[in-house]
Amino acid sequence: MTSWGIREESTYAAAVAALGLGVRRLDEVLVGVMWALARAADDDSLFPDVIGNGIRLARATTPGGNVIRVWFVLDRDSAMVCLVHIDSVEPSAEEDESW
Repeated sequence: MTSWGIREESTYAAAVAALGLGVRRLDEVLVGVMWALARAADDDSLFPDVIGNGIRLARATTPGGNVIRVWFVLDRDSAMVCLVHIDSVEPSAEEDESW
């Protein structure tokens, strides 16, 4: 089992700023996501390659019910999870559950 480091790319940092969520609230949601990524980022059943080009997706639900999606790629040579984007969406019946 590989332990993964976490690196935030500039695109991720910009997307975090654009979310407009309070830092404490976002941190509470992301702490679990980052813990899981550090331990099992390469687990396809937890974090699928949703687009088919190596971009993987982690999801978490906020206490208010919105879904936080964290998009990342794996740098296997350096054992790093490279966070590339984050967004927040409202859950909907049409949302593709495979993502």
